[in-house]
Amino acid sequence: MRNLKKRLEVKRLKNSNALVTDRLVDLPVSNLHLELSVLHILLFYKHRQKDIIKLELDDFYNYGTQLIYKEFKRIVDDGKVIDPATIHMGILGLPTYKDVVGANGFDSDLDRYIAELKKIAQQRKIQRLSYDATVKVKEGKDPLEIRSWQISELEKIKAESFESIKEQNYKVNDELMAELERDEFFGIDSGYSKLDYAIRGFTNGTLTIVGGTPGVGKTTWLLNIVNHVCKKDKKVLYISLEMSYALLQMKLISIMTGVPTSVMMSTRKNIGENSWKEITRALNKLATYKLYRLGKSETTVIDIENTINTLGGFDIIFVDYLQLLSSSGQSRSRYEAISDISRSLKKLSTKHNIPIIVVASINRAYKDNPDKKPSISDLRDSGNIEYDADTILFLHRASSFRDYDDTEDEMTSDEFEHHAELIIAKNRYGMANKSI
Repeated sequence: MRNLKKRLEVKRLKNSNALVTDRLVDLPVSNLHLELSVLHILLFYKHRQKDIIKLELDDFYNYGTQLIYKEFKRIVDDGKVIDPATIHMGILGLPTYKDVVGANGFDSDLDRYIAELKKIAQQRKIQRLSYDATVKVKEGKDPLEIRSWQISELEKIKAESFESIKEQNYKVNDELMAELERDEFFGIDSGYSKLDYAIRGFTNGTLTIVGGTPGVGKTTWLLNIVNHVCKKDKKVLYISLEMSYALLQMKLISIMTGVPTSVMMSTRKNIGENSWKEITRALNKLATYKLYRLGKSETTVIDIENTINTLGGFDIIFVDYLQLLSSSGQSRSRYEAISDISRSLKKLSTKHNIPIIVVASINRAYKDNPDKKPSISDLRDSGNIEYDADTILFLHRASSFRDYDDTEDEMTSDEFEHHAELIIAKNRYGMANKSI
């Protein structure tokens, strides 16, 4: 009886080992149809061929699809288009290539197919890990050594299951390619064609400073841009610390209609019917703008960020003006406070990837400069603004500090009175020291 039990136990162990062996000799998981579909999309949808950088050789299991992937990758790396004319004859003759041509798939399916292909590739790695662990056991490796090796390998696979740095780069590349392929400027255009050509629009993640003395027309100039941007259905945050919402609304209506604010501020009987119709039409148009306003006596950069988070982000932000913002820190001097605000605004633009345009005051003493034009050193209260800003613009009117001189000015008195100049003093990504 004892011998019978021993023979039965040996038989059971043999059967158990056979089951384990069967699992190890199973073919690794794969999906040939999916591999063919991915290659089919890359072949027939040329605008998706750049997405081949999202794939690796290990994502393909079938030997034939691996060969075709390597050939497609070679063509793209050479800067060419995947096409029968650029594919090596040896690849064109493969039965698998014919299967690629006859497969199904649309360009909109590619991202989903690639994600599924990578999931299956990770499953194969886990299968391989199980097999390698069994081999190490048969080789008599120390259990702690095997365990340490398994944990290390599993961590690698786990890391791959999350969004890797490489995949983040792919997304950035996709966004960049979309920007490069656009028909408009890289950033949000201002509506001033010469300025847009010089700075390529207000780019995400940048801080633009617009300097000028009081009364030079900074707010009106800024609101012209606000109106242009809103008409393009952009979501705008306007921080006004100097003017009430009603007056801001009035200035916007004046820009939209041409009716002077002085007329609108008079009694109703002094507003003509045609002007009244234009004003009513402008009010209806304003109601469709995605324009949000923020402004109180004590407004900090933290308040601005809270508004961004509460309202779900913006396409562009305007601040009127820098020196009226409050510092959220314990600054010992006005210089330090403005430096802190300037630095915080730059960080805010980068963190939320939006352009921020900020009006800033400049010293009136700029009129004593040799060319009688403002420069970066004329910005009030802080030298840090120069370093934080990506772009610095100055709005300049000679008529704001001197009278017309017909011997000096090559224009009429009326032209001189209304002539304004925009000086590009700093432009991190393009031409500077230019007046437009």
